[in-house]
Amino acid sequence: MNLDKLRIFHHAGMAKSFTNCGLHLSPSAISRHISDLEYWLKVKLFVRHPKGMTLTPEGEKLLETCHTVFKELEGIKSVISLDTEKPEGLIKITTPSGWIGTIIVKLIKPFLDDNPAIRLSIKSFDGVPDFARSEADIALLPFVPEDAEVLAEKLLTLNLGLFASPEYLLQHGTPTSVDDLKDHQLISYGDHDHPMLHINWHMELGMPKGQQHEPYLTVNNLYHAAEAGHGIVTLAKENILLRKNRLVPVLPELKGPAVDSFCVYPKRLEKSKRIQTFLHYMKQEAHEHKWL
Repeated sequence: MNLDKLRIFHHAGMAKSFTNCGLHLSPSAISRHISDLEYWLKVKLFVRHPKGMTLTPEGEKLLETCHTVFKELEGIKSVISLDTEKPEGLIKITTPSGWIGTIIVKLIKPFLDDNPAIRLSIKSFDGVPDFARSEADIALLPFVPEDAEVLAEKLLTLNLGLFASPEYLLQHGTPTSVDDLKDHQLISYGDHDHPMLHINWHMELGMPKGQQHEPYLTVNNLYHAAEAGHGIVTLAKENILLRKNRLVPVLPELKGPAVDSFCVYPKRLEKSKRIQTFLHYMKQEAHEHKWL
């Protein structure tokens, strides 16, 4: 069986489409490959209808098999990479949006300088990528997913506090207790899934149990929203952008949640040299407090 045709089927099957499946092929070319595969297997894989297409039961079974086959192939490729003299290849990384500018971009230059054969693709994503579909090789997350097929290595613990710009506090006053927050513009973090609910811990301060403040603004970049004078945000006290001294602590005696950060990656990449090289670098940077 032609492996390229299986890959084409895998992409088309996941997308249920020949036009939006992430392949640099025309729909007619994809259709020809699928027809060849159907002829070879002696089964129909797709049911075509005016509104699109669906997989047949045989197509569903083949798609599930493709998941397993390509997952095993990725594992084999990772093992083979152990024999290369230097780590090489692409590492796909997902990370919460706030971390891209505050942590990752500021840390990766020495890593890339020391590993010229490695390339990084970094995307903003607050959830858990689909490792089985190779959406990412590593996810930087403030939680460990409940998935038996992934591994997680702790990097460091971040402590959340409240911050605002001096200009905002000059205009609106400085809170002296959590009860004062009801008279202030609180900024919340948006588009997160349930494991990251702690990021909006401040929205409950001074409120009856089960109630929250209505956010003045909901954004994915809290630091810059506060810097622009929009209101009060929660940030890790260790956030390196705070070194710019453009924000000041609000209610500094208040103890916010402690959030552990992790490098999460699929078990099949456990022995990948490029992955282990990146993990070692990140752990070393965290240990030496270069994040802080």
